[in-house]
Amino acid sequence: LLTNISGITVWTDADTQVLKNVDIDYTKLLNKQFLACQVEKARHANPHVESGILFFDSANSDSKRFGELLKDFYNTEKLFSIKKPYDGYIIGKILKSKNMNYVDLNENFNVTNKRSTAESTFLHPVLKEHFVHWIGNIKT
Repeated sequence: LLTNISGITVWTDADTQVLKNVDIDYTKLLNKQFLACQVEKARHANPHVESGILFFDSANSDSKRFGELLKDFYNTEKLFSIKKPYDGYIIGKILKSKNMNYVDLNENFNVTNKRSTAESTFLHPVLKEHFVHWIGNIKT
């Protein structure tokens, strides 16, 4: 689901639930970058971005560039060039390979060897207060 709120595009997975009124100051989350997201496995060859929720500054030219790169993965066979063709790995691959600047909302949290659960997916206090990601542990 993509929702545009005052120039901010919010991507949420279908299994992300809004817990209460979203009164977030998106500009603080974005800190003048095109994207605010939660990076897992940042130092791995194949970084993963938790795709439960992403925030884009719609006015930032890198948002459009990222969107085109993401579409390209799905419209070509690039999707099959990565070990795990899940959206979080595709997003991580784009950010790393194109050296794009973004805000890592997990920056101050230990996510090494973390197993995502509904209770532990959103670690940032703003996200934890407003959202829960009913993440499954089995990939089919």
